[in-house]
Amino acid sequence: MASLPAQGGTLTLGCGTYRTASGLAQSSYVEIDGCGGEGATVIDCAGIVATVPCISSTGYGFRINGVLIVAPSGPAIAVSNAAFAEIEDVGVQDTRAADANVWGHSCITLANVWESSLKDIRLVNCRTFGLSVSGYNTTLVASRVYASSPVKSCIMLNGLTYAHFDTPACDSPGDYAYWVRNSGAVTFTSPGAEYAAKGMFLFTASTAEGASATVKDVRGIVIEAPFSFGNGYSQPYYSSLIEAASLNGRPIDITVIGGMEHTSPNTLSMLLSGAGVRVSRIGGTWKGAVSATGGAVFAALF
Repeated sequence: MASLPAQGGTLTLGCGTYRTASGLAQSSYVEIDGCGGEGATVIDCAGIVATVPCISSTGYGFRINGVLIVAPSGPAIAVSNAAFAEIEDVGVQDTRAADANVWGHSCITLANVWESSLKDIRLVNCRTFGLSVSGYNTTLVASRVYASSPVKSCIMLNGLTYAHFDTPACDSPGDYAYWVRNSGAVTFTSPGAEYAAKGMFLFTASTAEGASATVKDVRGIVIEAPFSFGNGYSQPYYSSLIEAASLNGRPIDITVIGGMEHTSPNTLSMLLSGAGVRVSRIGGTWKGAVSATGGAVFAALF
């Protein structure tokens, strides 16, 4: 990549395994092009000693396509301060042993990424979140992002504006499947989650969370046709579909359209608390009850 001209170019990785002892820096208009993200082209990052990303990407108009990244010491891919970035047909297998820094090991991190896209992403055994996305300047379209068995959540969003997630899927996270805080105008279309220990969606807002955030609340969230199976099983006070908690009256505004809750292990679909919480339901098939306390409002429109 260092030998490519300043205006960019393509680094073509044929089928095979490539081992690196240092992180790779990808700049504007550079494309990393493998021959398949299911294991045909493997980037083995086990040789990286420091806790750094396998691939760090910044700038404008770059692309990562058709690679499987294994054994990252930090994020497999970290994108920051970028625009028109594309990540497609990429897999990550996290094989690291557990350590005390449970919050510092997401598989893919995006921060301040404008008008960018993810497509056909597979994330396995991520040590914190599968995908962590943050930053007011982040506008994202993500299609078919799948994560299995992360320690925390499959997808974590913090501080986003107008993002769309199409058919994300999450299996067996140790916490909630999807966690959203300080974000507005985010749409989930046909999201799925199975066997999330604490529940499918967690939405949080508080004065402390919003203190340094441009988007201080959780507003304009639309969840269309969710599918929930076996979520919220780990304790009786978790919900299977949505948990929304507002402290200090910070607004949380969510609309759920249609969908199917196949099981509700604790017979509780929603757990809503705090004066700022408002959730509207339009249709759908739910198995459990709704608990709204502390001034939270729930409306079943039909």
